[in-house]
Amino acid sequence: MIVILGVAESGDDFTKFSTIYQWFQTLIHPLIQQRLILLLHSQNKLT
Repeated sequence: MIVILGVAESGDDFTKFSTIYQWFQTLIHPLIQQRLILLLHSQNKLT
């Protein structure tokens, strides 16, 4: 958890955090989707 000190900084830090979070999501999400698709395909081949 991020602890924010000072009212002036809070908006800035929140904007930075949300930007990093969005970037992280867009970077990681396709990889997770590919993994899930590959896992589903490998399970279908086994049965």
